[in-house]
Amino acid sequence: MSFLDDLHVIDIRDKLPRRSWIIGTREATTSTTWHYNGGEVPPERQYGDGLVAQLIADSNWQMRPGWGGTVGGAPHIMYLLVFAADGQIYQVAGLDEILWHCAHAQGNSEGLAYHFPLGGKQEPTAAQLAAAFRATDAARAAYGIPLDRVVGHLEWKHATACPGVSLMQHLIAYRAGREPAVAPTPTPAGLRRFQIRPNLGAPARVRQGPATTYPIAGRMKPSTVLFIDAVKVDENGDPNNPTWVHMARVENEQADLGFVSERLGVWL
Repeated sequence: MSFLDDLHVIDIRDKLPRRSWIIGTREATTSTTWHYNGGEVPPERQYGDGLVAQLIADSNWQMRPGWGGTVGGAPHIMYLLVFAADGQIYQVAGLDEILWHCAHAQGNSEGLAYHFPLGGKQEPTAAQLAAAFRATDAARAAYGIPLDRVVGHLEWKHATACPGVSLMQHLIAYRAGREPAVAPTPTPAGLRRFQIRPNLGAPARVRQGPATTYPIAGRMKPSTVLFIDAVKVDENGDPNNPTWVHMARVENEQADLGFVSERLGVWL
């Protein structure tokens, strides 16, 4: 077993381009480094199939000749874990592999590389941070990594802005013990929790009424948890969408957007 087993990590190494060699294997694990893309990443490429497409592009970029001062490029994408906007954690490299990720001999040879598909002034989601904190806690427990060795890329190499202002603020707060625990909002009285299916493949459409003939009021990403106050029968008797769930207004959590087909999610 490894520390990844309890994190429900999805291994997508077979979906990304890679060469038949690796740099080597770590003899010690003494740090964890957080990274981001740098440039802003479109929201639809921060989770699910869109994120896989983004990681394929990132892999090809890092594998090109000359990347990072290499001659032939990296053997594959140079991170261990990637944290999606919906909180899912993906594995993109071997657990014990040495990765060229921070331009520092010790950081590369003895460190784990964590990545967020974000850039610019984009903020991580609560689910993303919760996943990163769990994975960081688990790695620290498994390898005895001290708090001051949980670092941002720029702390190894000051010439970079990675992992960006927002992630560095969260990381510094985490090291200082000030980062608040990220927990799901308690279910308000009279409401039920409903989750858009994680494997849906595309955002779920929210309608202004309980039928597909109503205008679209918004879209919800796969894995999004909604608070529901009512279930309505489809007004047109549509057998493909027999019932619809209505999103309640919950302060600081969700707006009263409208209805989602019940078949697009599961009750929690």
